[in-house]
Amino acid sequence: MALLVVLVMVGLPVVVLAVALGPTHDVGDSAVRTEARQTYKAEAVYEFTTQASDSVNEEHIDSTLEPRFNSCYARFQRREVQDRVIARYRAKHPDSAIDTQTLRDIFENGFKMELLPRSCLVRTTIVAGDPTLAADLANAYVEVCEEVMVEQNKTLIETALAFLSSVLAEEERRLAEIENALRETRDPKRIE
Repeated sequence: MALLVVLVMVGLPVVVLAVALGPTHDVGDSAVRTEARQTYKAEAVYEFTTQASDSVNEEHIDSTLEPRFNSCYARFQRREVQDRVIARYRAKHPDSAIDTQTLRDIFENGFKMELLPRSCLVRTTIVAGDPTLAADLANAYVEVCEEVMVEQNKTLIETALAFLSSVLAEEERRLAEIENALRETRDPKRIE
């Protein structure tokens, strides 16, 4: 059974495909009891944006994006990001009876994110026992990760602007000092 969910986000199509992985076996308390349960994998693909020029060649993409992606991936696995994903899922599915620990277990055991080679695309994979849950969580994770990236980029821009403003203010102060020193030198000698 395959479930195809298409989500359009920030003008980019995000395709989520949930496919059956096959039964897995959970061993209960006794060695005699074995229960088979179907698992599903959902994948969401989104564009990992950068501030770099669009005219960058493929080799440059791989060498510049991978370290940045690895840094972001570590951030995406943090508990506060997972909490935002859970909150997003709960906001979209208020009737869901799935407890928070089950969702955390899915993130712990069935979550993977990878930068696709020679591209700016990131594939987010969620494995869960329900195809709709897997697709919904993959979509929620992508939405939250893009928000985190926008917030990070905004913070970087604000920090850069603050630094450049302070450098400009310092240079204007130094220029005023130089002009005053020049004026003090010229005035007694009546140099125009």
